[in-house]
Amino acid sequence: MCKTQSGALSILWFTADGNVLRIDGKSISFQKNEMLCLTEFHHVEVLTLSAIRLIRFNRDFYCILEHDSEVSCKGILFFGAAHLPRFLMEDSSLDVFETVFRMFKLELANKDELQLEMLQMMLKRFLILCTRSLKQQDKLSQNSTTAMWTL
Repeated sequence: MCKTQSGALSILWFTADGNVLRIDGKSISFQKNEMLCLTEFHHVEVLTLSAIRLIRFNRDFYCILEHDSEVSCKGILFFGAAHLPRFLMEDSSLDVFETVFRMFKLELANKDELQLEMLQMMLKRFLILCTRSLKQQDKLSQNSTTAMWTL
């Protein structure tokens, strides 16, 4: 069982196929370039893990409740009861996600008084990109379901 830090929020980015996690008792497979958003309340067990990137932050670093008007992710990426927040990145947005992730890594190596602000700003951008992608995927899914039922 994976232990999560109290108050921690996590974004898992699967960078290869062949990943299987048991989340809240249900086994779920994930493919390359799929993202998953989790809170401290999810019980996660790793069954098979090929390759993954992890972004984890807590309320002290960036509080999505206080900043939800800026990123609109509460209830979409985190703390939504309707479904497990997961989405497959479109090829058109993959380069943007890759660039932001590279910038995260570069900024982590830069130790100065502005590092915290930069990391928070990049996290904010990453959350907005994730929110947009998940909303777009949900919109496309709803449109295909609607189209299927209207035939």
